[in-house]
Amino acid sequence: MAEIAETIEAKTQVKTKKRSVDTWKKKKWFAVISPKLIGEKQIEETVAEKPEQLINRIISPTVRDLGGNPKKSFYNLDFRVFEVQGLKANTKLAGHQLKPSFLKRFIRRRSSKIELTQYVASKDNAKVKVKTVVITERKTPEEKRTAIRKEVMEIIEKEARKLEAEKLVYELVFGETIAKISKAIKNIALIKKIEIVQSKVIEGK
Repeated sequence: MAEIAETIEAKTQVKTKKRSVDTWKKKKWFAVISPKLIGEKQIEETVAEKPEQLINRIISPTVRDLGGNPKKSFYNLDFRVFEVQGLKANTKLAGHQLKPSFLKRFIRRRSSKIELTQYVASKDNAKVKVKTVVITERKTPEEKRTAIRKEVMEIIEKEARKLEAEKLVYELVFGETIAKISKAIKNIALIKKIEIVQSKVIEGK
């Protein structure tokens, strides 16, 4: 009986291994391509059995991985696959995140960390989540924190109305939005650091 059981188990293992090999053989490698905003370059290669399995897949390389601005190397960019043409998976810029460890060096005992999350509507009617952090040089009273939040929200809302969702994400990372915020709030409090730490396109084309 033990020999029969061992034989059955061995045959089962062979079938499972064969099934795994057959499934892998059906899969293809696809080149994931960044959008025109990021140079239409290959981000990475990914594997799938069917092209439609790649739709809405998110790939999140760092700016450094893409050979971009070293000053932005702590940022991860989110690329969402929206179509597949042959063996190329084309993407749209769908968000970003700043590595949390980056901001820790700027936070001191006597400073204030002001965080705010807002949802804005882009020019192409997409809903975009944006999270901003402002770190002041000194402890800041609540009324000044409120004033800073108000200025930040107004500037980002204004940028969103002018830009399509993908271009908005690009602007928040690489554009002049942070400089505009700095100019608007410099007379409210002494500012040590401003970062737009996250964006995410929630709805849209």
